[in-house]
Amino acid sequence: AIVTVTNATELEDALNDTNPMIIEFSGVIEGVFQVSSDKTLRGADENATIAGSLVINGTSNIILQNFNVDSFNSTFEEGISITNSAHHIWIDHLAVFDGAKGNINIKRKSNYVTISWTKFYYDQVTSEQFSNLVGDVDSYIDADGNVTDDSGYLEVTFHHCWWGQNVQQRMPRVRYGKVHTFNNYYASSGNKYCIRAGKGSSVVVENNYFDQVSHPHELYYKVVNEAEIFAEGNIYDGIQGKIDDTASGFIPPYVYDLDEAVNIPSIVTQCSGPQSLM
Repeated sequence: AIVTVTNATELEDALNDTNPMIIEFSGVIEGVFQVSSDKTLRGADENATIAGSLVINGTSNIILQNFNVDSFNSTFEEGISITNSAHHIWIDHLAVFDGAKGNINIKRKSNYVTISWTKFYYDQVTSEQFSNLVGDVDSYIDADGNVTDDSGYLEVTFHHCWWGQNVQQRMPRVRYGKVHTFNNYYASSGNKYCIRAGKGSSVVVENNYFDQVSHPHELYYKVVNEAEIFAEGNIYDGIQGKIDDTASGFIPPYVYDLDEAVNIPSIVTQCSGPQSLM
C-alpha cells in the first residue's frame, strides 16, 4: 500500500515507522528527516520538494525517487547524508541543490549506493559549492574508540546525472571507494574540478560528456600512487586541465548498457530530475 503524507509530522511518522512502506508526497514539506530502513519515499510530481535535508544513518533498503531537495535554509549542512554503514540505497530522479556542505554525501562505511538520473546544482552562491563526497576523511575514530577508515566499503554508482550551474567541485570527490561514473553530464562551467580520486580509491569514468569544465578527472596530488582512474569513451568538449588516467580500475560487478557519450547532453537534460509522471 502507498501511504500519502501532507505535512512534516505525517512524513516524520511514516519515515520512522518500523514497517516497510511506500510514502508519497506532493507540494513542499520543510524539515530535517531521518529515514529508517525499508522505505520508499517518492514525489507525486515534479514539484514535490523537501525544503531541508534527509539523513540515512545506518539504515538500509531505501529508495528516494522523483522529488526536489532544497537545502539552502536547512538546519543540517548536507542535502542528503548517507552515513554510518547505511547500505543498499537507490536515489533516482531527484534534483538536489544548495547543500551547504554537500548535496549528497556518502561516508563512514556506507555501501551499495546508486544515484541515477539526478541533477545537482547551486542556486545560491556561497563559500562552498561542493556537491558530492564519497568518503569524508582518511581515518576516524569509530564508536568503539578504534582508528578506522572506509577501506572495503563505499561502492557507489552515478549514472545519467547532471552537474549543473555553480557546482565548484566534488562530482564526486572519492576516498577509499570504488566509484563507477557513467553517462553523466558535466556542465558546471567555471568549476574547480569535476572528479577527484583520493586516498585508496578506484574510479571508473565511462561515456560521460564533459562540457566546458575544468579538470574533468584528476588524481589528488598528495596520493597519486594511492588512487586509480580508468577512463574511456568520454567526450571532452572545450575543457581545460587534467584528464588523469592510470589505465587501471575495478570491474563493475553488474551488467549495464552504455549510451553513446555524444547523446548524453540531450538525454540527461531532458530526463534527469523529478518528472511529471513516474
